Amino acid sequence: MRPHWPIFYNLADDPAETNNLATREPDRVQTMRQTLEQHRQDPRP
Repeated sequence: MRPHWPIFYNLADDPAETNNLATREPDRVQTMRQTLEQHRQDPRP
């Protein structure tokens, strides 16, 4: 079964990826999406 998107795990605390944090931390997910989109538009460091 494929997880619902987005998925966001704390791999240090949850290496089995059983606790999706995306619904509890929507602001972090949004920030990461914005960062990813900026990188896609201009991938230079």
